[in-house]
This record gives sequence, structure tokens and C-alpha cells, in this order.
Amino acid sequence: NFGVLALYWQAQWQKGTSVSGLIMAAGELGGLLALQILANKRVFNLRILRPFRKPMNLIMATLAASFAVALVTVPVFFLSALGSIGVHIVNVLLHSFCSECAAAWSPHDVYAFWIGRCYLSKRFSNATVAAATINLFFMEPLWPPRPYVFVA
Repeated sequence: NFGVLALYWQAQWQKGTSVSGLIMAAGELGGLLALQILANKRVFNLRILRPFRKPMNLIMATLAASFAVALVTVPVFFLSALGSIGVHIVNVLLHSFCSECAAAWSPHDVYAFWIGRCYLSKRFSNATVAAATINLFFMEPLWPPRPYVFVA
């Protein structure tokens, strides 16, 4: 999403980088807000959320990411914007939940090593997906939703 968001919004909705940048910022802030809400003891201890603790939080966030990516391609401006913001919110959650799993499951004496490896693998994954989606975006015939359909 990061790699093609500005290109997509320009091609699909004729909106410049100020709009796509605002979408990214709203998503990142939404992710921060979601983490703050989920960290609240009352929310964290809700009975309905118990089945979604680690590692299910990571699995559910991955499913939510696929849904948000697919929502980007809906040919309704508001829904596409909501999906774009959702991708960024869920990305924040995914990164946080991955770190949480690494902290919970790695032995204390090698935690620093493994959290570093987790971070590098997340960066590699993001760079790989960005490169792939940019290539998909520029494939002929031009179809702006192609990268999102492929990733979803």
C-alpha cells in the first residue's frame, strides 16, 4: 500500500499527494489510537476479546489487512478511502503484535537478537511487497486496482 498509494489515488481518483499523505497520516494515527484503546485494562480484559489475544491478534489483524486492501479497490470514493486508512491502521497493529509475539516467545537471553531479526524481516517484507505492487501498478494494460487485488 505504501508503495502505490499516491499513484493509485492519482490514477483512480485524480487526487494529489496531499490527499494520499493525509490518508497515510490518518491511518497511522488511527493505529496509534487503536493500540491505546486495546492497551486499556478495561478493554484488554473484556471477556469478548479474550479469544483474540496472541497469537490470534496477529492472525485477525492479517485477515483485517486483507479486507482493508480489498476495500481499497471498491469503486466508491469513501469506501476506497476507508480501506486505504484501514490498511495503515492494521499495519501499525501488525507490527506491534509481531513484536509482542517475539517478546512473549523468545528466550530472554536472545530477545534483542530475535526482535532485531523480526524487525528486519518486516522491513524486507514491506520492501518486497512495495516493489511487487509498483511493478503490478505499471503493468499494461493500466488498471490501478491491480496491486490491491493481487495483495488482498
